[in-house]
Order: sequence, then C-alpha cells, then structure tokens
Amino acid sequence: MPLTKLEIAELVRDIKLGGDASSEAKMHPTIIFKVAELARNQLIKTAYNDSRSLIAQQGYGVGRTYINGDFYSTYKSVKIYEDCDTNRLYSVLPGRLISLPHDRGLRSVSPMHEEDNPFNIVETGSSATYKGLEADTMSGPEIYIEGERIYYRNFNNISCEVLIRMISSISDLEDDEIIPLPAEYELQFLELIKQSLQEQQVVPQDKRNDDNVNTNGW
Repeated sequence: MPLTKLEIAELVRDIKLGGDASSEAKMHPTIIFKVAELARNQLIKTAYNDSRSLIAQQGYGVGRTYINGDFYSTYKSVKIYEDCDTNRLYSVLPGRLISLPHDRGLRSVSPMHEEDNPFNIVETGSSATYKGLEADTMSGPEIYIEGERIYYRNFNNISCEVLIRMISSISDLEDDEIIPLPAEYELQFLELIKQSLQEQQVVPQDKRNDDNVNTNGW
C-alpha cells in the first residue's frame, strides 16, 4: 500500500511506545519524518548491496548495478541553464540526491520527449579525464554531477527541457506525496521507524542519570 508522509506519521503514532506524556512529545511528525528518512536510506543501501551482489554473481561489473525503480522519483520539464563563468550547460537537481556508489542515485536524464534516449551518465570526478578531447571522439551527449547541478557535455540545446529520474530525500516531498518505496519494503520500513523511536525513548533518561551522577561528583 503506497504511503504518504502524513500516513506514515499517523501509523507510527498509533504504535504504543509507553503511553506517557513524554512519549507523545517524541511522536511529533517532524521527528517521525527524520527517522523515516534514515530508515528509507538504510533500505536503499541494502537494496543496492543486494543488487550489486546479484550482478557480480552474473558476471557483470558494478557499473550495471541499479535498484528497484520504485525508489526513484520522476521530475518533468527540468530546465537547462548556461553557466557563464565556465560556458557549460547545466540543470539544477530538482531534489536532494541520495548518494549511492557510482552515482546510482541518479537513474536517468533524457530530453522530455525522448525518454528512451537518455544521456550517458559519467561518474562524478571523471570529467577531468576527458578535458581537452574533441567532442567528436566521445560516444554522444553525456552528463555528470557537481554539487547540486547536473552538467552536460557534447550537448548545446539550451532550450531543451529534460526528464530526470533520481532517488531524492523524503524531506523534499510534500506531506501528502507518496514516499517512493517498493511494496515489499513497506513493513520493514515501518518496523525500522518503530525500532528507532523506541531506542530514542531510552536515551534521555539515561542522560539525565549520567548528569545527576556527574553533578554529585562521581
């Protein structure tokens, strides 16, 4: 069952974590959203590692590692701009990209009406390798990530708008937006959130005890 951020908060708040007033304070949606971010990131990392192991068993390189497409969000009609200082074309990432090895948090970038013809993704940091090479020696238009931008190489159509598929942070979603998450991970997702919140309940009490001990000179 697809879940929104608010639905996650409501489900988790229905889980009894002690029933006292301090527990209710810890169940504020903002806290749940932050814990949900960490839980989803853990599942994304697990899914990536599982996929990488499977690909290795099949004899392919890690460059072919992708994870379940339901983790990805799709952003349409993203504009292209020109960086006047460097004479490069770029787009601003439409959300905070979740980091994965080999930039696999970014699934694809393509012209809006050419979804089946995506740009080649060059791994971050490898752009210097091609510096000075003639454009016609490359295999075609390419992109690479620098900070919060996607830069284009061997492509000069600034009027083009692009379609971006990427794994973005939960914090970039509206409260009523569906959290991109494969159905098979939903129960584990909720369990991870519950477990984390239960662990956080114990920490403040322990800290107060430590403060009292220190105050008494032990």
